[in-house]
Amino acid sequence: MAAIITERKTKPVNQSAILFNAASVRKWTTLIPGRNLFHVLAEHTAMLLHFAMVVALFENAVAWGIPQWAFFPISVYGVIISGILIHRIALLGHESSHYLLAKDRKWNDLLADVLCFFPIWSNLTNYRRKHLGHHLHPNEAGKDPNLSSDRAEALFKSFPMKRPSSIFRYYALFFWPPFVLGNLVDIFKVLVVGPKRASAEEPAIKPPLRERINPGFVGVLYIIALFGVLTWAKHINEPVIMIGLPLLFHLVVGLGGVMLIPDSVLQRSGGKINYNKRLSAALRLTFGATILIGATWVREYFDFHFGFYYFWFWLFPLLYVLPYLMLLREVYQHANLGTGTIDNSRIIHADPFTRWALLPFGNDYHLIHHIYPNIPHYHLRAAHLDLLDQSEDYRNGLTEVEGNVKSSGELLSVSESLASLSAK
Repeated sequence: MAAIITERKTKPVNQSAILFNAASVRKWTTLIPGRNLFHVLAEHTAMLLHFAMVVALFENAVAWGIPQWAFFPISVYGVIISGILIHRIALLGHESSHYLLAKDRKWNDLLADVLCFFPIWSNLTNYRRKHLGHHLHPNEAGKDPNLSSDRAEALFKSFPMKRPSSIFRYYALFFWPPFVLGNLVDIFKVLVVGPKRASAEEPAIKPPLRERINPGFVGVLYIIALFGVLTWAKHINEPVIMIGLPLLFHLVVGLGGVMLIPDSVLQRSGGKINYNKRLSAALRLTFGATILIGATWVREYFDFHFGFYYFWFWLFPLLYVLPYLMLLREVYQHANLGTGTIDNSRIIHADPFTRWALLPFGNDYHLIHHIYPNIPHYHLRAAHLDLLDQSEDYRNGLTEVEGNVKSSGELLSVSESLASLSAK
């Protein structure tokens, strides 16, 4: 391991140095076929088993003699674990944004949307557009999309931050909803609706209104309209209407609308995607419609409150736990650091729980990912060790931390690094 941060920063660092030789780059960027796809399916299986277990506890509480007071801790457990599993699925979506899910780029992007982004009510196009800017300008105010809001920019300007303050702000405030939900607004704008174009990209003369419509907002309005149709059909209480009307509405208004949307509107989302954007929009609407229609039918004909469980153990963790984990991970990886090639992120030697819940799939070796974004997560640790041997610039400029609050070794902990004047 490298020396502690204050010692490493005393040596000059060549931020533009060539780090790996060509042979090492080829070695570490080689994909193992199906490896990340297996991880995606494994995470969905884990979520399905977790969801089934929590639902079984609620549905059989009386028969199993579970006291009423136990519902609260069961609910808290269910929400937190669901949020962690959603976060892990989202991070595999991050892998796919770098074409690390499948070798064929069309299949990579299609599978990424269906398996990673649609389940979190987002899409790859919006995420990739935002994430590319983060890689081009890490930690740069006004350029890094992760710092695009006043809230995020003010947050990163507050570092270095004393350890008690960072512990209170990023651990204790998880239980203060305004703090967590404030970050949800920024995430919603980027992952669901899509980031706003930079002013330099805006044309001098604005196009017609129909060409300035954001497809993300159109999708939100469609889901609201479909909910109204289902509510009316349920009120009529006729099986033919209950089953046929929502399907007809989706076919005519949803999919028909997608076919009629001008190409200029579809392109408003920006970002690169390697399969047809019209197909992506149709699949995204169909996913949302399937959840909404399916939950209504299951409740109506099987007397099972799927919508209730979907809200509490998927949507609520998605809206509350996921934003918190994303913010905390961003702080761990980038706060109180520089903007150069080697000093924009950390290598974090984390405990098993932190690695599982917050830094899975190579996010504890995030610096390597920023230097070489096309290295899949399962090669990052080995690539880090290899780079320590090959590059003096990497050894001198590297920031390594160990533990969350207090380190037991020679390295600083995360919170100590956040407070260090020499870390920037």
